[in-house]
Amino acid sequence: SSKAIAALRVKGFLPSKDYKLSSAPMGLEERKKLLPAPYTVPVLRWDGEVVAGSDEICAFLDERVAEPLLYPAEHEGEIRRLERAASDLYWVNGWLSTVDAAGFERWSGARVRKYVSGGGAGVGPRLLFKALPGSVTSRMIHGVAKKSYLATLRRRGAELGGETGAACLRLAGERDT
Repeated sequence: SSKAIAALRVKGFLPSKDYKLSSAPMGLEERKKLLPAPYTVPVLRWDGEVVAGSDEICAFLDERVAEPLLYPAEHEGEIRRLERAASDLYWVNGWLSTVDAAGFERWSGARVRKYVSGGGAGVGPRLLFKALPGSVTSRMIHGVAKKSYLATLRRRGAELGGETGAACLRLAGERDT
């Protein structure tokens, strides 16, 4: 994440000298071997501790490295609250683009096709990809992604509650067509 990398730089850490950047595999099972739940990036490993998420990494760095502060102390609580709200909305906004076929193509279509055709989803899907035209496999992948996304949006809406949760549930209902 650009935010986590920028925070490390503000704190005086330099890439290759003070920390190492690594990419995470795309498949969930491979991520489970390397990352803590919910198996997303970025992750900071610091003296045996593992911190996941840009906002959490920034808070952790402010605790461990006093100066310069990433957030003014007198406004830290409000900033963290706004970050959580923005994070919830960012997730919804980013994933909404997977619901329509064109948005799915822009967001992740090529990456998913590369993953499946490379065998990341197993032998069956890989063989299916070789046998069927690209337009058919794209529609198949989009259908699976949309179904999964809408289920996750409903679950996330129920977990979040409040205005953001209600918006998630409303959006899931509107796009489930």
